[in-house]
Amino acid sequence: MNAIGGQPLAQVTVFISVPDNPNDTEQVTTGDDGRFVFDNVAPGKYAMSAQRRGFTRQSYQQHEFYSTAVAVGPGKVSEDLVFQLNPDATISGTVTDDNNEAVRNGRVMLFKSGLEDGSQGVRFASQTQLDDSGHYRFDHLDPGKYYVAVLARPWFAQYVQRSSQTVVENGEAREIPQPPLRPELDVAYPVTFYPQATEASGATLITVGPGDHFVADMAMTAVPALHIRIVNLKEEGSVILFQQTFDGVKMPLFADTDEISPGTVEMSGVAPGHYLLSMVARMDNVSSRLDREVDLSGDQEIDASRRPGSVVTLTGNVHLQTHQTLPGQLFLRFRNVETGENFGEPVTEKGDFEFQHDLERPGTYEVILANPDGTIGVRTITATGAKATGHDLILTGGSSVHLDILVAKGLGRVDGLALRDGKPASQAMIVLVPQDPGNNRVLFRRDQSDSDGTFTLANVVPGRYTVIALQNGWNLEWSNPALLTPYLKDGVPLLVETPGTYNVKVGVQ
Repeated sequence: MNAIGGQPLAQVTVFISVPDNPNDTEQVTTGDDGRFVFDNVAPGKYAMSAQRRGFTRQSYQQHEFYSTAVAVGPGKVSEDLVFQLNPDATISGTVTDDNNEAVRNGRVMLFKSGLEDGSQGVRFASQTQLDDSGHYRFDHLDPGKYYVAVLARPWFAQYVQRSSQTVVENGEAREIPQPPLRPELDVAYPVTFYPQATEASGATLITVGPGDHFVADMAMTAVPALHIRIVNLKEEGSVILFQQTFDGVKMPLFADTDEISPGTVEMSGVAPGHYLLSMVARMDNVSSRLDREVDLSGDQEIDASRRPGSVVTLTGNVHLQTHQTLPGQLFLRFRNVETGENFGEPVTEKGDFEFQHDLERPGTYEVILANPDGTIGVRTITATGAKATGHDLILTGGSSVHLDILVAKGLGRVDGLALRDGKPASQAMIVLVPQDPGNNRVLFRRDQSDSDGTFTLANVVPGRYTVIALQNGWNLEWSNPALLTPYLKDGVPLLVETPGTYNVKVGVQ
């Protein structure tokens, strides 16, 4: 049925599949009364989803990336299910210039504001291209709050590739200045946020409900373009200019980049503004990244060798408690818990790492270790040159930090049953809360209870936890320890010591 109004929906395609094999699906179509049936279904658990024109594909009782699987078999309830579908929302518009003509060949970015993964914030949601008429459209949107931004270039603009040309005469190199372009052609568009702001702080929030169609027309104004010369770049270096938007999200800008000579690069076609200039180099298998905030109001030269004192050098080793071999393709990542800034490097086969990074700002960073099959997790971190608490590390510029990272290979699994008034409860949010949750956010695990009340929490790093089940937890900022604390007293304590399966029963709050 339609979640708005409750009327039955005909011609909806409903799918079921075994969660472990989503490619093995069956499908049926609803009748005029919205009803559907799958006959002769073998006992087991099934993921269910549905879609129809105007209703993007949705999972049964979906919340974020979680949904309720339907358990089938003796004593299980798999009949008279009510599947509510939210109609699609849409944001579309036309982007024009100073002369009310279409802006073409630009990129439109969509950001969503709200609660996700336990924290409030603004996150990148999608992107699309402007067509030849300057039109864009975002379909199949969930209800929520959004921002729109456009990156584009004036079609008539011409940029100076070189402010000078290097020639060699009689064995000596000299630079010959190039004639400037006509000023009216040497222009650029600032990144523009709906409806016509050039900074994220001036953007207008767009709110759409289920089935809403919001028209967000935008206007862009061309301004004189800037020319930036970066000197003293290291070998194998590259430069990218970013616009900082919301909560640490950065957008790479359109800019012409030309190598004038080894170690010297010129960027053109940039509008005045506040940017992040990222300069990356790699020598002898050691990477160095310098992210420098720059205020550009005119042509200028930037010396890449002059560091602002916020560079941190990180070295260390990742190892197991025993002499087991580390899995391949390990990647070590550091994420600022406040800004979302993240950076990292691959770990060698021996578990070593060494690199430099220029911090956007000092602060607390989560230490995250990832590998493709998700079978490894950080147990403890010992730091020299910085303070480590749990899985968090306080980093400051100008420091050298050595890390000893002990990891677990072969993680635990928690199988559980959510109960309300002694009966299995579906659709509850299950949270595995680590000891000292404020400094161990990466250890949280979540799930949604299925129609028979069961749930599974996979890849659990050994340690002490509390399991809680919340009926209305999907709107709770559960990553905030202060908001989570009242629920812990009615949770179930759990000690995960070795790889294996742990069974719990937990009451729904």
